[in-house]
Amino acid sequence: MDLRLLFFAKARQDAGTDSLSLSLDAGATLADLRELLVNRFGGAFSAYGFAVNEAWQRDDAPLHDGDEIAVLPPISGGAALITDEPLDPQTVTKAVSHAGAGAVVLFLGTVRDQFEGVLTEAVEYQGYRSMAERELRAILKDAEATGDGVRAAATHRLGRLAVGELSVVIAASAPHRDEAFHACRFVIEGIKARLPVWKKEFSPGGAERWHEGCDPSNGP
Repeated sequence: MDLRLLFFAKARQDAGTDSLSLSLDAGATLADLRELLVNRFGGAFSAYGFAVNEAWQRDDAPLHDGDEIAVLPPISGGAALITDEPLDPQTVTKAVSHAGAGAVVLFLGTVRDQFEGVLTEAVEYQGYRSMAERELRAILKDAEATGDGVRAAATHRLGRLAVGELSVVIAASAPHRDEAFHACRFVIEGIKARLPVWKKEFSPGGAERWHEGCDPSNGP
């Protein structure tokens, strides 16, 4: 079967072209295509995503003659990301949206103006970034194992945030709403229990206190 590939951003740079036509045997899947691209262009393609005919697909998706396949680097704000930049819910939602997703649940964690009766004017999140990104990927993988067809993505902000700013964005999709709601809750509970990120609260009078953070005893 004949396929048309489109490469974007870093994937275009790695492939040295913006498009490519190639043939694969009938019955091939995206996993077979990934293996071919890794062998031809290098290991970076082991982490890139695929959209088939403008719909996100997993590696076990079958391919068909005439398919157009976009090869996409990780989207900023999608999949699993620990960042100092403002969070974008749209990109996180896009990371889990696909043709088989009958339900998409979006969770936004925001900085509130008080906790236990104490006013808060700002918070500062500190984290062990490299470990946090690895642990967040593991949490999302565990969430996706909670049901058939579940996909999950999340981003967490570091640094100083004002009241009302987004600190965490989580999206989960599934064929049905129950599985999507369950996966989204699974991710936020996993983040609170397992992510090496800690929060310091600042009160208007100048008081500071640490609050929340992962409990090492809750590790996988």
